[in-house]
Formats: sequence, C-alpha cells, structure tokens
Amino acid sequence: MAHFKGLVRDLREHHSLLTEAAYVDATDAWKPHGLHLLGDPAWILPTPVDLDQIELALQADPQSEPPEVERERRRLLRSAGLRASPFRYSQALQQSGLSPNIYDGKLYRILGANAVATGLVLNLGLDSYFRYLDSSEVLALEAQQCSASGRSPNRGAYRRALIGPSSFDRRVAALGIVTLTIRCSPSGATFFAHRRDGDVTHNHNLLGVAPAGEFAPSDLSLEAEDEDLDIWRTIMREYAEEFLGHPDAHRAGGAGINYESSEPYASLLSARREGTLLVRAFGLATDPLTWKPCLLTVCVFDALQFDAIFSGLVERNEEGDVISRRGKLGIPFDGPSINRYIHDSRTTPDLKDCLRLAWKHRELLGLDR
Repeated sequence: MAHFKGLVRDLREHHSLLTEAAYVDATDAWKPHGLHLLGDPAWILPTPVDLDQIELALQADPQSEPPEVERERRRLLRSAGLRASPFRYSQALQQSGLSPNIYDGKLYRILGANAVATGLVLNLGLDSYFRYLDSSEVLALEAQQCSASGRSPNRGAYRRALIGPSSFDRRVAALGIVTLTIRCSPSGATFFAHRRDGDVTHNHNLLGVAPAGEFAPSDLSLEAEDEDLDIWRTIMREYAEEFLGHPDAHRAGGAGINYESSEPYASLLSARREGTLLVRAFGLATDPLTWKPCLLTVCVFDALQFDAIFSGLVERNEEGDVISRRGKLGIPFDGPSINRYIHDSRTTPDLKDCLRLAWKHRELLGLDR
C-alpha cells in the first residue's frame, strides 16, 4: 500500500504535466480543432446548440469489458503495489486514506456518440462511480508509472488495451457535464473558475470549470434513473452544490428534488424560460490523461438574474474554492484574461476549451456587446 500511496501522491502533484504530456503524445487525429481535449472532431459542433439538441438514449445492461482489458488492469494494479485485498483502485483510494469519503453513486456512462445535423446523439447506460474509477480514472495512475520510468504517459499496456478515447465500449466512461458560467452586465462579462481539492480524484488543485459534475440521477430511486436523464437538471444541481454550498443531492438517499418549487432550481428554470439565462452546448470531448468524456456547455446569465439567484454565493464548497477575482462579479471575460488562463499550466483542459469556444462564439452567445 505504501508504494500505491506514493504513486497517487506523485500523480496529484504532477497531474497537469502528465495531462500535457499525454496530449502532446496523442495521435493528431484525436485533436479536434486545436483544442486541449481529445476526441472525434465531429463531436465539437460548428455552432453552440440548445441542450434539447443533445439527444439522449438510455440502454439497458451495457456489455461488460473485454477480458483482455480486465487482465491488463489487474497487471497494472499489481505493479502499483496492490497484490492483495483491496484489489480495486476505488477501494485502495478509500482504504489508503487518500480519498476516504468518495461515494459509490449511480451515474450515466456513455456507450457511443454520433454527430447529426441538429447536434449530438449520446447512447448511455447506468453504472457506478467506483466502476468508473476502476476502469477509466486508473489510466492516470498508469500514466504516472510510465512517466516515473521515463516513458510517455500514453505507453502503458492498459491504455493500449482500451484502444482509444472514443472506444467507450471497452471501459466505464462516466459522462461529465462541465459548464462555463458567464455573468453579463453593462460593464462587461465575467466568468468563474473552481480550484478542486479535498477528496476529488480528478484535477486535484487545478483551476477548472465551475460548475462541473457527473451526469447522474439525483437520488437512489428507480424513478430518478429515467426522470433525471436530463442535462439541465444535472447542471442545476451542480450550481446548487458548487455556488451555494448545498450538499450532494445523491448522498441524501431517495428523497428526490422538487425542481419546480425548491430553490435555486425554480429560479433557474424560470430564468431559462424567460430568456435571462442562455444555456448552450459546444460538444463532446475527452480528457487527455483519463479519457473521461465531458459535455462542454455554457450558461450566460443576465447580471441581475445571476445576483438574485446566487445572492448566497459561497467562496468555498465541499470540493474546493470558487475563484472570483472581483468578489461575486467573477473574472473578466476579455481577451487578456482568457489568454492568461488558457496558457497557464494550472488550468484544466476543459476550462481552456470552454473559454476558447465561448470566445470564438461570443457573438452568438450575446457576449460581443
């Protein structure tokens, strides 16, 4: 276990360097439109689309991973010092004390993605957070081992067994939803970032998109599996958790959420209907290090509406610090600020690409005033 703990600590310390090295060494065919994430170039849409243009199809009983993939993962864990129980990456993170409070909730995994004329079609299945950690997040551990031995982080046998970032049928690829938040006022637009720490297993101590989270049902009931197959519901729950400090809804059990009457959900729904909140999707891409897929989205708020909904905006939540250079007003959404964040090694690829795409499409998003 000591060897494992040392590897994970080194991984967290060198995460941004490993991510950059994994990106540089990736095949050029996986680098869409000069972005910092990987994937099929067709997954990044020509223009931002409404969330309704992301078609979701839930499939039952996804196929299990191929035996050669499981075999290589077991070899990886043995080489990381896990030769006896626990023999799962998720359990080792818990029992080692490195991430003692991680929670094995339900989530939607992506099984396939296709670009169509109107947007994207995403085929999804139900799975668990720990199975995602065990089959996808463990790629970062392998990358750290490769780097420590002087090899490219992409040269591990387990990563080769997974074939590529779009081979979703060979692993549990949990779909993340990342949302760039932009506040528009007469004096200019601003955005927000998040520095994650604590028990987070991904992007530890880096500056990422705010809010961001797993696409998942809100509670443990079977009804939620169907009702919460809704991107906007996930985004709203992440706003409640990251901007207002509400507890993780999934950990509450089976209580459920009344989106039409509970806050901030009712106000967010109303703002979207009234047009004082614009929500758009840029497309789909995967993290270079862990091949985690994420849907890139943006929320553009009218300043008065933002200030009313988030009057209780927190500076810190359960996962880290909300970065807002001007207090509750955010970071300037302008060329110099965006360029600085895009070129800083502490900025995650998803924040870099959301900023780049929002700037590219600023006229369509109403940000060119």
